Amino acid sequence: MCWSLLQSDELWANIIRSRVIRDHRCITHHISSSIWSGVKAEFYVIKDNCSWNVGDGKQINFWSDSWCGQVLVQTYNLVQSYNLAQTYNLPDHLVQLLPRKLDSYITDHTWNISEDLNQYFPNLRFLVSQVTLPSGNQRDKLVWKHSPKGDLTQKDAYAFKKYHFPKIKWAKLI
Repeated sequence: MCWSLLQSDELWANIIRSRVIRDHRCITHHISSSIWSGVKAEFYVIKDNCSWNVGDGKQINFWSDSWCGQVLVQTYNLVQSYNLAQTYNLPDHLVQLLPRKLDSYITDHTWNISEDLNQYFPNLRFLVSQVTLPSGNQRDKLVWKHSPKGDLTQKDAYAFKKYHFPKIKWAKLI
């Protein structure tokens, strides 16, 4: 359900997102709902294991979403997606002052990173230029990193949960 909520453009998803997601984060206050607590529990698992394929840039937060590639974490030999706020170690209060939507940095299907911005954030132009912008008006697409097609199916979710969390010895007793 969390994947559908984040992915769907249907009316129900738009309504719920407008009520429970603020600045790409779940609200922290309680909502009386039989399913929201389960969806909320998976929100950050989904976000941490997804990235965006850039289209028109209208749905992607330039600084906070994972969209501009992956880096190898040497300590664990893992490939992990990072967002630009993490890359430049930007605190939330500074991110709030910068233009947020990715389409703010695109002009006529080309990257438009100002000289001032590139000066404050070294290599920013280089990082974003690694992402090819589509020539047509395509929508941004959220993709699940652990699936060849990028969709999160129930089978994929089960396999992910089964292999990415520690086994509990007493679980079989139940």
